[in-house]
Amino acid sequence: NSTPPLWRAITRVLKSLIGGYSLELSHRVLKCELGALPHSCTATENMDNIAERITASAEAVSKFVEKNKEAVAIGAGVSTVALLGALAWRRAATYVPKAGPYPVGTLPADAYDAVIVGAGPSGAVCGYFMAKDGAKVALLDKETFPRDKYCGDAVCTPAIHILEEMGVMEELKKNNEAHFADAGGFVSPSGISYIGVSKEKLGKAACCAVKRIHMDARVAKNAARAGADLKEGFEVTDAKFDAGSGLWTVESAGGSKVQGRVLIIADGATS
Repeated sequence: NSTPPLWRAITRVLKSLIGGYSLELSHRVLKCELGALPHSCTATENMDNIAERITASAEAVSKFVEKNKEAVAIGAGVSTVALLGALAWRRAATYVPKAGPYPVGTLPADAYDAVIVGAGPSGAVCGYFMAKDGAKVALLDKETFPRDKYCGDAVCTPAIHILEEMGVMEELKKNNEAHFADAGGFVSPSGISYIGVSKEKLGKAACCAVKRIHMDARVAKNAARAGADLKEGFEVTDAKFDAGSGLWTVESAGGSKVQGRVLIIADGATS
């Protein structure tokens, strides 16, 4: 047989798994044998020794199962019931009803699927992806863009990826509004510091700095281009839900009103 002894032994263990041995028993074999693997298994004698130990353990498991068939069967049954229970719970937790008190088609023509209060980065990104997927979205903000805001201006790696997906990062780069940092870190009041060199270690900068007057305006306008109804100068003063119609009514300081099925609050620290 030209198959290496180690692979013959591993194949035997895998066949025992397929044959219905309990997970606990199979894990015992794998943990025992694979945990004993030397750091270098290039020598033939090491390979043969490992193969012999795996084969011996597989035979021990075979004898144990033969002697304790009832216990193994019960264990397998309990594991199956637990697995099916977990699957049923997951389906129930993620179930989306096909019908309800406010089915599709009952939304008034002048109402929105969602009303988002706050058109800063979080609200505008939410509005962008909802509108892109076909939802009718009202995106409200009390300010008029562009507007500035006190902030550290740092944009982390996950946020960079989102801005790239939206096409905003390309705009920021073209207008020289995104400034990438080759290194960065923190210094505590007591003087303890850590400086990371992301570009050297990762091959690219892990973050960049963008003034909020630039980023917030571009993200909000991008959401509007995707289909969100951006309403600037809309300072929200009240929001009420009517259970009969299933609609939120959001009112501004100027007396304007918008209605929506879902209300999303993204107005930041002053909420």
